[in-house]
Amino acid sequence: MLALVTATKNSMRTVRDALESAASFRHKIKHYLIDAASSDGTREYLESFVMTTGNSVLLSQRGTGLYPALNQAVTAALADPEVTHIGFLHSDDRLISTQFDEYLSHIGSSRCDFFYSNIEYHDTRDRRVRVWNAGRFSLFKLKTGWMPPHTSVVVATCIYRDFGVYNPAFGTAADYE
Repeated sequence: MLALVTATKNSMRTVRDALESAASFRHKIKHYLIDAASSDGTREYLESFVMTTGNSVLLSQRGTGLYPALNQAVTAALADPEVTHIGFLHSDDRLISTQFDEYLSHIGSSRCDFFYSNIEYHDTRDRRVRVWNAGRFSLFKLKTGWMPPHTSVVVATCIYRDFGVYNPAFGTAADYE
């Protein structure tokens, strides 16, 4: 089973769209939501969301910062024996359902520990303004600085167990470390 992690702090403006983009997959995923003491109604919305979906877990962030929040949720997902892979759905992102279907089929049919996809950037009017075409993976590209779009990466739990979670000391480069 795939665990999706979503971290929030005063994300009411965007989190509904993010969570709704995963609505058709709710029976195939477990959603770990972690909130950092939101004061704009986000926490209340997430509480209601968890009550209605049944396959979501709401956590309260201990400490501060995005990476500690993601790490706390990843650690919770790692404790769940049903979870085999972990991905992220940031509170201002949305899933592209056709690509997400492919993720779920990979999880169910292969021994794939790491996969990723293209991502799209949209403006405030929801117009696509850029596509990050991730391309094919190669060790050469990785060694010369190429990285897959971090927001599309799904990683097997065994990788987290072997290498650990995000290192907040890397700052904004923690996505790529």
